[in-house]
Amino acid sequence: MLRIASRKIEHHRVALAGIEADPLEQMRNRLAACCPDAGRRWLALIDSPRWPLDLDCSSRTILRRDPVPACRMLDVALRAMLHASAGHDAIRLSMFPTPKLAYFRHCAAASACKPHLRSAYRQLFDIRAAFEEADASARIRGGHFTRFMLAGFLTFRAWQHFGVDTLEAYPDLQFRLSSRNRLAPKRAGKAAIQARIAVLKRLRRRLGLGMKSLSATHDQADAEILALSACLAAKQGSLAVMEHPAEGRFLLTFLERRRRIAGNIALPP
Repeated sequence: MLRIASRKIEHHRVALAGIEADPLEQMRNRLAACCPDAGRRWLALIDSPRWPLDLDCSSRTILRRDPVPACRMLDVALRAMLHASAGHDAIRLSMFPTPKLAYFRHCAAASACKPHLRSAYRQLFDIRAAFEEADASARIRGGHFTRFMLAGFLTFRAWQHFGVDTLEAYPDLQFRLSSRNRLAPKRAGKAAIQARIAVLKRLRRRLGLGMKSLSATHDQADAEILALSACLAAKQGSLAVMEHPAEGRFLLTFLERRRRIAGNIALPP
């Protein structure tokens, strides 16, 4: 987690281990320890969808969407906006598809599932599963990030307890929107992190922030690009939100004048 306060950048690592007894309460406590002044004037940016594809995130209960879309409408609209915008022809988004609830149920049932993720699933979606034995024969399908969406779901709910406004955000998109050159993929190793640090340095200078505690890892860089780009966009009046009632709210920032995203694209219900 990265926090910008009083013109200073602070890095905090919020551990997930040991939250099994009460994941939501433990997450709230750990966030409060890092950010004791969190409240309604805050904005939290989270690199995760808000809820499974086939559920309505606007409901405090488990409410199924009907019909269930083949993929998220937010993702469809974002790709359409980039495609329709001059200057964004080179941006190709590789976005993890958001699974349905059954996928996360399968993950939680597998004995290989990390205990904190299993507990998060049980608390958020099915408390009765807490009394069921893990299935040693179940295999966890999908990518590492997709399984960790459970931690993202939990984090959204934890921040809301403090009255903090929350937005989904996509670090790779923010890096690409903020970069003046084609961005090397993370698999490029040292060249990739150096290119991202160069973008972060430029944004820090524009915000009048020092160069202490520069991000050294991709996780730190991802957190920082979300915070810096949002701060700068808010300062210059180019911050926007894309919203779908069943899927939540997604951050958009337009930092370069030549990189404007086309508007007037409606999201299907």
